[in-house]
Amino acid sequence: SDIVYEWILRSPPAGGSLRMTIIVSRRVNSYDEEYLQFINIRAVKEVLSYIRIKYLTILLIVHFTTEDW
Repeated sequence: SDIVYEWILRSPPAGGSLRMTIIVSRRVNSYDEEYLQFINIRAVKEVLSYIRIKYLTILLIVHFTTEDW
């Protein structure tokens, strides 16, 4: 199973809320476009970056929202 680390910061300097999710997956295609589109519904701005360390794929998702989660 995948390991999920999540931090939620209320009221960042820009206003709204900041939610950062780090997902460590052993499968590169564990999270397809459908999953990303579901996340993007609540996200005004989304930054995605992939970091590959040996056989692990780290999916870093940073959400900037204007409403509460």
